[in-house]
Amino acid sequence: MDDWIKVVEEIDEDVVAHEADTYLQNPLELTTKDSFIDILLWWKLNGPKYTSLAATARDILVIQGDDISTTLEDEPTPEEYEFYEC
Repeated sequence: MDDWIKVVEEIDEDVVAHEADTYLQNPLELTTKDSFIDILLWWKLNGPKYTSLAATARDILVIQGDDISTTLEDEPTPEEYEFYEC
């Protein structure tokens, strides 16, 4: 253990905190019960400060779009077209 203490004492570099530690140590943002926090906007504004966490948030908060294409089977019949006509 003494060898490790010497190594740590000899290192002349600043220890950089992980961004997750910085994020968790920041004070909470005050809100009221009537206020609405747009989480996507918050990450857009604060993403450059927490790049790794922002990438994770993008993966988690992504909204999948509907990519189902219509086929001929989904096409309405002529009778259904008449029903929908105004």
